[in-house]
Amino acid sequence: MKILVIVSDHGTGELGLGYLYAKAFSRLGHEVHLLPVDPSPVHLTLQGRALARLKRAGPVGRYWSERLETELVKATENYRPDLTIVFRCERLSRDSVSALRSYTRHAVWNVYNDSPLVIPGIAYPGFREALGAYDAVLTAEPFAAPIFYQLGARHVEWLPFAHDPEYHHPGTLQDSDATTYGSPVAYLGTYGPLQTWWLTPLVPLGLKIWGNGWFRLSQAHLVRACWKPGLGQGPELWKPIAGAKVVFNMCRAEHMSGHSMKTFEIPSCGGLMVSNRTETQMQFFKDRKEAVFYDTREEAVDLIRFYIEHDSERERIREAGMRAVAHHTYESRAKTLLEYLSVDKMPSFF
Repeated sequence: MKILVIVSDHGTGELGLGYLYAKAFSRLGHEVHLLPVDPSPVHLTLQGRALARLKRAGPVGRYWSERLETELVKATENYRPDLTIVFRCERLSRDSVSALRSYTRHAVWNVYNDSPLVIPGIAYPGFREALGAYDAVLTAEPFAAPIFYQLGARHVEWLPFAHDPEYHHPGTLQDSDATTYGSPVAYLGTYGPLQTWWLTPLVPLGLKIWGNGWFRLSQAHLVRACWKPGLGQGPELWKPIAGAKVVFNMCRAEHMSGHSMKTFEIPSCGGLMVSNRTETQMQFFKDRKEAVFYDTREEAVDLIRFYIEHDSERERIREAGMRAVAHHTYESRAKTLLEYLSVDKMPSFF
């Protein structure tokens, strides 16, 4: 098949969700064309961020969006894909999505892995109208289906995250990395005030943080001191997981609090995942057997302290978690998507 994968920005890099699916389809033998629409200001220079904001605002923003959409539709017309998969791209108009559909043989889907009510979803003019032009919306959380239907989607299916064994795998740290990446407890994620509140009581346990944006905290903040900027991300994601006794995880409210990419990436890299208790995650992992789930901040601290101190219990759950996650790959998800294309009903992920 000829598959067109459209992602919203250049900045997510090779481990962005759209990129992972593009690679998965390629490994399955399909012809894949990946088309980034617009650079993300998060990954640009200060000058680039200012220009990106200008492009998104007022008459300039409207002109830039129309230009991008014209180029996108033209590229689709030239490529004539069998299947088009759009990853978010909230600013695409209904007319543009309809045009994509006219040049695509089978279907145009939107993979929307965040809450459309939070980031940024219906904040974009035309987003609700555009939803109805897709043949299906694929959401990361099954309980979000009523929201998408209420916003105008024609058909909604559940598409959980997964992992890519090329990047998400166990590993042994070299001596030169052991000190840098070794820790009793690690957190992998971007800055947020709520995350800071949850992480503060973990500081005395030997917390190390890997992710973006933590410079927003003052230099004097205890959590800021745990941050290791510029390390442990992308293809090196496995390193802080391999070096940690316990990996603390939060399925964030803006991501619908059900599960996250880390839900599968942490166990696949051999980490003991301690995460907030959610119905979605508990469909994939047995509590205290393949992962560890908490409800309150106090419970999270107690559980992390326990598993830091109890090696045999930690190793038992860690190894079981790796086995539980092994078959949840993006290749298997890509196969499921193609089955859905032929039968119009999403097969089971289990």
